[in-house]
Amino acid sequence: MVTTISVAGLIFNSLICFLVPVVISICLLKKDKELLSTIIVGVLIFFLFQLALKIPLCRLISSSSFYDEKVKNIWLDSIIMGILYGIFGEMGKIFGFKFSLKNHNKWLDGIALGVGYGGIGAIYSSGLNEAFLLILTKVKGFEYTEAIVGQEKLGAVLDKLEFMNNIELFIKPLNQVLFMVIQVALSILILYALNNKKYIYIFIAILFDLIIYIVYINLFIELDWNVLSISSILLILAGFSMIFIVKSEKLFLVKDRYIKKKINVL
Repeated sequence: MVTTISVAGLIFNSLICFLVPVVISICLLKKDKELLSTIIVGVLIFFLFQLALKIPLCRLISSSSFYDEKVKNIWLDSIIMGILYGIFGEMGKIFGFKFSLKNHNKWLDGIALGVGYGGIGAIYSSGLNEAFLLILTKVKGFEYTEAIVGQEKLGAVLDKLEFMNNIELFIKPLNQVLFMVIQVALSILILYALNNKKYIYIFIAILFDLIIYIVYINLFIELDWNVLSISSILLILAGFSMIFIVKSEKLFLVKDRYIKKKINVL
């Protein structure tokens, strides 16, 4: 049976994952309205490179008989899928900066794209759809909701919540916010790599994605680690990411001063 606490936790989860990216986006737009296009590109590359390309490819690979026979170790599976997760994620950011945002190469652009990319990822993973279905079930009744969405889909949502820890529901939005902070840092790192032609940082970003994937997929889902342990690891990674975000502004200021000086000389 799905408890009232579970419903409240899911709604809280959805609200936090929705409001945090929106509030940060509004704050960025108050600084510079031109950042709207950068945020939108971040959202679009998430849908294109993660949902439309990466997820179907990973499903295709993992469902093949060859992969199933050769890759039986969960660690090897996590490494392969984590590398794909990193490649598609960072190639999406490169695509965004190189082709859609050619003249958007400031520090705030790196933040804005990361907020768009990581923010829509948080909203997508928040359980917003499940929260809506549960509210509809409470208000209109089980039979009404079942008639709209189907017995199989509604049953899957209820089963998922029935076996989900209540603590997990309230901590999950924190993890999603931490993921977003990490994605902002990686977005800045990619932009810095492109601005300065230091492509080694792209591989570092992919490696960081791999670590995140292993922490969340392998330790939390496959090995069933405590959600507080996973949150602690993500908090440390997000802490380093936040330090980098703040410190990295100087790297872009140096670049901007150089460009302005060059223009003045000309």
